[in-house]
Amino acid sequence: MVAPRYFKYDSVIKDYLEAKGFVVDLVNDRPYDSNIFKAIIRLNRSIINLFLFNFYKREVLKKCTREYELIFVIQGEGLVPKFLLWLRAKYHATPMVYYLWDSIKNKPKLQENFSYFDRVVTFDYKDAKSFDLDFAPLFFSPEIHDAKNAKNAKNAKNLYDLSFIGTVHDDRALIIQTIKNNSSHLKLFIYFYTPSQWVFYIRRFLNKDYFKLDLNELHFKQLPYDEVQKIRHDSNIILDIHHRNQSGLTIRTIETIALGKKIATTNSDIKHYDFYDPHNIFILNRKNLKIPALFFKTPYRPLPKNIIHRYSLHSFYKATIGPYLDKKGHASKDDPLVAILMTTFNGELFLKDQLDSLKAQIHQNWILIVSDDGSSDNTLTILESYQNSWGKSKLTIHQGPQKTFSHNFLSLATYKKIKADFYAYCDQDDVWLPSKLSVAIKTLQKESPKNPILYCGRTTYVDEHLKLKGLSPLYNKPPVFQNALVQSIAGGNTMVFNTHTKKLLEDMGTQEIISHDWWTYILVTASGGKVIYDEHPHILYRQHDAGLVGANTSIYGNISRLKGLIEGRFKKWNTLHIDALRSSHLQITPSNDSILAKFVFGRKGNIYQRLRMVKSIGLQRQSWQGNISLYLAALLNRI
Repeated sequence: MVAPRYFKYDSVIKDYLEAKGFVVDLVNDRPYDSNIFKAIIRLNRSIINLFLFNFYKREVLKKCTREYELIFVIQGEGLVPKFLLWLRAKYHATPMVYYLWDSIKNKPKLQENFSYFDRVVTFDYKDAKSFDLDFAPLFFSPEIHDAKNAKNAKNAKNLYDLSFIGTVHDDRALIIQTIKNNSSHLKLFIYFYTPSQWVFYIRRFLNKDYFKLDLNELHFKQLPYDEVQKIRHDSNIILDIHHRNQSGLTIRTIETIALGKKIATTNSDIKHYDFYDPHNIFILNRKNLKIPALFFKTPYRPLPKNIIHRYSLHSFYKATIGPYLDKKGHASKDDPLVAILMTTFNGELFLKDQLDSLKAQIHQNWILIVSDDGSSDNTLTILESYQNSWGKSKLTIHQGPQKTFSHNFLSLATYKKIKADFYAYCDQDDVWLPSKLSVAIKTLQKESPKNPILYCGRTTYVDEHLKLKGLSPLYNKPPVFQNALVQSIAGGNTMVFNTHTKKLLEDMGTQEIISHDWWTYILVTASGGKVIYDEHPHILYRQHDAGLVGANTSIYGNISRLKGLIEGRFKKWNTLHIDALRSSHLQITPSNDSILAKFVFGRKGNIYQRLRMVKSIGLQRQSWQGNISLYLAALLNRI
């Protein structure tokens, strides 16, 4: 677990997990807690990128020596993308969950971390909606709601009408001073905390509101946790002043639920929560900071036990990491069924890694259909061993056509007896990250089921030992028919598609084409379907000598492609695709049919007609180098 040292909440979570029987390794989310270091990380952590990568890599290798059921990160301000990419490759079978207890407006750089996690959860329901994240509010510590707390509550003396304990930031000093001026008769307890004197005085110099702060209420040492709770017990009302860039509820607010205390808060979003009761909660307007006298006089109205429980640490656990740690490994009938279409040929070296990564998927409702193309090694033995373990309904094995790898994949994709809600191509030698299927399905389910939809994306390149090599190219141009005609943008190992796409493939049958993935991209775009390209990788794409198709992104690979273009390979591929499209009954949209006709006609023209055709119909590749080679192909009559 990676978490900041914030009061003792990191330890509270650790203790809770250990009480449930888990062994927890705890790492601070910043190498150092000094103010200078905090400032560097928050302002521009890229300037210490290499230091942060090496520090956390060293910490993991030193402290984290076991296999993990889960990696749980809270905030993770010091975890840079390079380290997270390394962590994913090292613990590829381990689900990773990310929790934010700050709003994205306050910490926008933390968005860089999202793509490396299987699940991102936030305490801010507005961020959850805006960034398509999961939502889970903060929690109160178990000891606040235990027998000792009940005794403290009983012995509470209400020494203070209003109390505030918190750090100095934003406009808190100004608000406190205004409340004092408006309510001079109140008994107040104010405890401002800041960890550094020199940082405070710099802020005071830059922000005139800090001059409103009573220096007698300023402290450079945290109030002990037990003392904080005692003050709150002895207070009639607890004051909460949220940061203006934040809409999620503070831990201070959540703890009032367990304490049974009234709260005055500047956070108007509290109205959207199930425990909101105007009898217990007064919403302060920053422009009118008056708390009615009646609010101080009326007693607290107790909440139902079930509502209190929703904000306990146990509920927090259930809403964030519980689904991963408590899972039984069984598929839910309510989850969509995914048919994983795998082809094999002499894949004994890496097949177990791939099969194990399928078993580790967060989305468990899948079946695996394997077509073996005549393996002479132990591939079938391995498959049969897993079939005996999983059952024949989970894993079925077919004999492949023994032609090309694309024929083998199409033999599965066009097989009408394979029925599911979604379908996924699968190679024999990669490793799927735990969220591979769940992310794809969540994305596909947002689209209309009436149209062909194809999900695909980037990959993380690893060597044969799963050591990190880098990322596949990032493509930003729209995945449309004009691109599909001249470029395949994603490997089949990333592709997941719906039943309409499967029907397209079935209707087309087994064609003489270059690759199943490029062909699927062409069919979906030609028929007016939608292709969703995920810029975040969810698969480790193994590069090794035995692979039939590799990344081919090296200088040698680029030279090889240029050589192939000049020799006419690219032109031959285009001819195969055109023949396949024209020999079928594919329902191409009128606009794409026109593009295809102009492409066919333009390829046969003179140099001027070929160059004009490329531009007029909008043919494009995803990179400027690719577009140069496209025009070169037209120039040399190799298109």
